[in-house]
Amino acid sequence: MQSIKLFQHGQLFLPERVCQAHHWKTGQELVIIHLDEGILLKPKHSLKPTTLDEVAKCLPYQGPAKTLEDMEAAIAMELESQEESK
Repeated sequence: MQSIKLFQHGQLFLPERVCQAHHWKTGQELVIIHLDEGILLKPKHSLKPTTLDEVAKCLPYQGPAKTLEDMEAAIAMELESQEESK
């Protein structure tokens, strides 16, 4: 287990190997999650919030709306196809 020191103004310096292992570059924003036993650092995702309508506009399908039954049947067919190819 590695340890690090807390410096003035609450600064921490993470070992380069830790940053490399997590693909964190200089300037990477991290989110601090408070846990009972300490803290967890996670990368802050830079995706902007989107609405369902914005996401749906990116989908290539232009035909009539599919029913839930249509979608379930397509999923079942794909799972069956994957099982056969094993």
